[in-house]
Amino acid sequence: MRTGLALLALVVLAGCASIGSDTAWHDRSAGEGWRLLAKETVRGPDRAYVVNAATDLDGYRDLWRDIGFIGTRPDADMDTDVVVSFAHGIGSSCPELRLDDVVIDGSEVYSVASDPIVDAFGSPRACTADLVGAVTFVVAIDRAALPEAFTLWLSDAARTGQFSAPLEVRLP
Repeated sequence: MRTGLALLALVVLAGCASIGSDTAWHDRSAGEGWRLLAKETVRGPDRAYVVNAATDLDGYRDLWRDIGFIGTRPDADMDTDVVVSFAHGIGSSCPELRLDDVVIDGSEVYSVASDPIVDAFGSPRACTADLVGAVTFVVAIDRAALPEAFTLWLSDAARTGQFSAPLEVRLP
């Protein structure tokens, strides 16, 4: 019986470890007109479902502080970049989130993020709805890819009024 339980524990641990090690489960580092600067999980429900934007260096410093990131702020050329953040809410049982894309759709910009819908064994995950924090992505967007004024949304779903308020951004 003890051997069977030990073997079961090893299988479970190996399966759980594979969620994060799957080569297909990595953030996209760049796309058309954007690149990922940083990603961090920040605790606290007040950190979730928020977007921010910085159009100059002082704004970037404030954004970094306001989103609760620690550590050194990655370099961004604020003459050619606008830095934005997307804070997607997470629950305690499904804290994984991956950045798949940042979409620049005319005068609207939003992130596309996904979470694993199956566990390490291929079974559907049962995620709780308890909001415990956010996975926040900080992205540099090339100014040349943006209109002079745009609306920053958390996601495409947010554009229909779910979860998050938009942010109107005007380039100086």
